[in-house]
Amino acid sequence: MTVPQLLVYASHVVTKMTGNTFFSTPVPTLVKVTGAITALQSAYNTAQGAGPVQTAAMNQCKEALQILVTTLGGYVEGVANDPINATSGADTVILSAGMDVKGYSPKQKQVFSVSAGGIPGSVDLTAAR
Repeated sequence: MTVPQLLVYASHVVTKMTGNTFFSTPVPTLVKVTGAITALQSAYNTAQGAGPVQTAAMNQCKEALQILVTTLGGYVEGVANDPINATSGADTVILSAGMDVKGYSPKQKQVFSVSAGGIPGSVDLTAAR
């Protein structure tokens, strides 16, 4: 995710979670996430056209915000999977936080055939396309 994309996404999540009854005590706090958003926005503005020191500072702020958003995602997942929210459904809880629901696709069976190879002791494996 680029810095502008991360800023938009994190701000959207904070907005959607603020006052949301599913998330009474988010971890990390929304104030902390908002502070990291502000710090990254400032570092991003400073780094535009600047040198490697400013870019490194921006990258540190980006990493800090990414960690907070990932941690917040874990919190949202925990709330979504809490049996108390079973009637609402996990998808509803996650979407109400401004986050996307990941699609689940079970592993597909690998179809292939085995035949004796032309050299004694070897085999030929042929996969279906």
